[in-house]
Amino acid sequence: NDRNTTAPFPRLIIRFEDIIFFPQEVTEAVCKCAGGTLGHRADDKDVANGTFHYVVRSAKAGFGHGPQSHRNGLIDSWIRYGSVDPQSEYSPHDLALAQEVLDPLIMDAFAYS
Repeated sequence: NDRNTTAPFPRLIIRFEDIIFFPQEVTEAVCKCAGGTLGHRADDKDVANGTFHYVVRSAKAGFGHGPQSHRNGLIDSWIRYGSVDPQSEYSPHDLALAQEVLDPLIMDAFAYS
């Protein structure tokens, strides 16, 4: 399916696990890709100038995102997604169905098996 690789507009696709486990590296690469540089906001008093600011709280806020207890911040995501083999979370039927319907070019491009 060529529509995934030949879209007539620029796009940037980032794997969820990469932004969770490598936030500084991914953010620097995105800035470089967009023609910018990773900078420091003058009003950001949480970190020293020239260092990366890890946002550890959930990016989701407000009523529409459910109760606070159901949201994941950075550390929660490391714990939740860092120690689990994704394939162990699915039944053999789910894995067979995924193998049948998921685009192998996209799976390969994102290094999923």
